[in-house]
Amino acid sequence: MLFIPANVTHQLVEGSYLSIYIAPYHPLARRLNALLNEPTNITQIPPPIQQQLTQSFIANASLDQIIFQFLDLLDVPSRPQLSNKLQHILELLFTGVLQSNIPNRQYLAQVAGLSESRFSHWFREQNRITFAKLSKMVAPCVDLSKCNKDRF
Repeated sequence: MLFIPANVTHQLVEGSYLSIYIAPYHPLARRLNALLNEPTNITQIPPPIQQQLTQSFIANASLDQIIFQFLDLLDVPSRPQLSNKLQHILELLFTGVLQSNIPNRQYLAQVAGLSESRFSHWFREQNRITFAKLSKMVAPCVDLSKCNKDRF
């Protein structure tokens, strides 16, 4: 099993595999990064963690259960808790996804008390992903949410 940090260019070869995408700001990604000493390249996940993940899937555990088991297993010093400002921005973003209305950079910069340019830099520093890239990643979720609302 391999851990591929955010923004690392890579190419998968043909074959059968399971990819698990973890948002860079998710507690699981933060713990894996800490455990693997903040890798900047593709890194092999240690065998004990591979075994635990395999057992979790074999046991048909829910994704939430698997994540909580992993967070317990990866009991390593992690970065300080998210700042109140970052927590608020992320809550606004995910509420926007659920309501099919993602707030734009200008609005979030204003909420954070930063210029748009400074907000973009700050957001990337905090999350290891640009706001533009995150917006592109969650856009299909918004589209799917809109489709589901239209059906009911």
